[in-house]
Amino acid sequence: MNRNTLKASFRALAIAGLFSFSSCTPDPVDPVTPTVIDYCGDVNAPTTWTNRNEGLDYRVTCDFTINADMVIEEGTEIEFVNGKGVIVGNDGSLWVKGTGEKMVAIHGTGMAQGSWKGIWFQSNDDKNKLEYCMLSGGGQNSFNGHDIRANVRLALNGGLSISNSTISGSGRDGLYVEGFDDVFDNPLKAFSNNTFSNNSNLPISTVASTVSMLDGINSDYTANGSQHIEIRGGRVYGTHSWVKNTIPFLVSGEIRAGYYTQIGNLTINAGVAMEFINDFGITIGEYSAGYLRMVGTASEPVSLTTGEADAWQGVCFQSTNASNLLSYVNINMGGSAAFTGATQKKANVVIGGFSAGSATIQNCSITNSAAYGIFVAFGSTPPTMSGVTYSGNAQANYYVEP
Repeated sequence: MNRNTLKASFRALAIAGLFSFSSCTPDPVDPVTPTVIDYCGDVNAPTTWTNRNEGLDYRVTCDFTINADMVIEEGTEIEFVNGKGVIVGNDGSLWVKGTGEKMVAIHGTGMAQGSWKGIWFQSNDDKNKLEYCMLSGGGQNSFNGHDIRANVRLALNGGLSISNSTISGSGRDGLYVEGFDDVFDNPLKAFSNNTFSNNSNLPISTVASTVSMLDGINSDYTANGSQHIEIRGGRVYGTHSWVKNTIPFLVSGEIRAGYYTQIGNLTINAGVAMEFINDFGITIGEYSAGYLRMVGTASEPVSLTTGEADAWQGVCFQSTNASNLLSYVNINMGGSAAFTGATQKKANVVIGGFSAGSATIQNCSITNSAAYGIFVAFGSTPPTMSGVTYSGNAQANYYVEP
């Protein structure tokens, strides 16, 4: 039973109860019709919004900031008027507390696409949660003048858990996690069983440090303007594992696993598809002791290719960790740029860079590189290889720098 049906049922029972009571009294009792609350003002004390009406419960008429704990209970429906939004400030928290039977609905006027700002989570409070929430129509404009528009915006030093929720109808992106290609923080604390649909641009735009939180094929992505999960580069420290999603990743910044003394271990699992924007790639960060493993299968290889007509950078191993591995990986159209700036060191797969590298490469397809297929830099150990096929590479399929 959906939220509106439940609301109608409860109201009918209430009215029936009133009429039953009136039959025992001399004067009839008219049922009280609840009214929509028009709300404007910051939240500075603990606050709970409740399911008050059969339909709309609250109408937000201005931008406001949450500076205390706020809970939105199951079944509540909230409308934001044109261009307005809410910021969860550093001292606040927002727990949208829907259930499977009575989801919370948050939308713009008339359910229109891109008609209000959305929600910007700035605080790192564990109580920041979207649970069984239908959130739609945000992303009309930015909160701070930066060109970021989304239903849900998450600050890099913030925190948010999203589960069993539908994020739809944004004027741009569904979820936008802040950060650049040198960041390693992870503000996405949990993510499960979500649906992203009909967002004008991307369902999710994020940074590499958050990708291990995504739950793969358990979440659904449909009818978005760009059917990709964007990774705007970034660093991964510690141990991370990326799994197959129902749509490809679009990589628009360099991904580094570890960097100097910071160790990063990254495993990319069977069926993961990644499309790289021109001149961006993925590497073990220079002088790092961590590993990079791409582990596909014969039926579900890992796929790395370009996201545009031009070539992308490629894969680079700058550590000698014995766990470095490419197994059942199809690597296509890399070799656009060197990882070190040395123009000759360009390939689909580069072994070594600023620091020595090594890897095992097995059952892989190395195709259509703009330069070499595999390039082994001076001072690096040639890879252990088996079952590797080549085609269409502009220079030699395999080259060891003297």
